[in-house]
Amino acid sequence: MRALNIAGTGMLAMQTNVEVISNNIANMN
Repeated sequence: MRALNIAGTGMLAMQTNVEVISNNIANMN
């Protein structure tokens, strides 16, 4: 259960990171 929780948190962090990067790229153009 704990391993699943850690994996879920990691995926959430990755998703947020991708959104921030996409937002930065969109703002540059």
